[in-house]
Formats: sequence, structure tokens, C-alpha cells
Amino acid sequence: MLEIKVVISWEKIGMSDLSKLKDKHEDSGVYMISGFHPVFGDDSLLYIGQTKEQTFGDRFKQHKKWMKSEGEEGNLLVYVGRVFSINDDEDYKEKVWENIIEDVEALLIYFHTPPYNSRSVDKFPEPKNDLRIINIGDYGDLYPEISHVALRLDDSGIYEGE
Repeated sequence: MLEIKVVISWEKIGMSDLSKLKDKHEDSGVYMISGFHPVFGDDSLLYIGQTKEQTFGDRFKQHKKWMKSEGEEGNLLVYVGRVFSINDDEDYKEKVWENIIEDVEALLIYFHTPPYNSRSVDKFPEPKNDLRIINIGDYGDLYPEISHVALRLDDSGIYEGE
């Protein structure tokens, strides 16, 4: 499987600005929510999600109830990740992104195991595409770079792929 390099540009967004993220072409991608967790403490990565076929503004409406209950003391931080490039091409086709967004989300969740995610936390994600994700900008507690290939290295450093 050919590895696809995805560069994601992250930005911290104020809670009052979430509903403004409605541009269909600019305001979609992946996101993460950080805040207090009783085991992990303040500013812990709590959740990673994606906005397939909707904007960040629309997606955050679906999280409004639990975000309100978690963030009453203003302890939640929201980061949005917009695709900067795919395979070094900043003019990638939107269709290409739609075909890999679920793999991007699954790989981010698997590597970071946020406590509020239930999918992709405990099992190796079987992707449609092998990805290398490079995070730039304000990416909080995420690793700067992760890949499916790294997950397939055995203890000796030998790739276990096809």
C-alpha cells in the first residue's frame, strides 16, 4: 500500500467562535477537545473527531450538551485541524480528502487514546490507505508526526507490511 502524506494545520478556537465555523470549504477536517479529566488532570486530551460531510460549526452543535456540562468552568479547549496538503499538493481534490478522513481520525485516536473516544482506541486501525500525518500549527498534545508504517514495525524495526 502506498503511503499518503497528510499535513494538518491546527488552530485553537475560542468556545464563542465555534458556531461561526460554517464555511463548507474551509471549516472541515479533524478536531480535538481538551480539558479537565479526573484521572489525567487539567488540559488533558479528551476527544478526537472529524467532520465528514459537515462543517466544524455543525459538528460542534452535536457536542453542545456534553461540552456545556464539561466546560462550565471554562476548562475546555477546542482545536480544529484543516488539511494543509496531501502528498505535498496544496490543491488536492476535495474527494481525495473525503476518502481518507476516516483513516486520519482513526490513526489520531489510536496513537493518542483520548478517554472520551470509544472507537479506534484499543485496536490497530485497518486503513483503506497507509497514512503519514504531520501536524503543524497549534496542535496541543498531539505527536508532531505519526504513521501507519510505524505501527507495522516489529520489535527488530522490520516492516511487517505486504
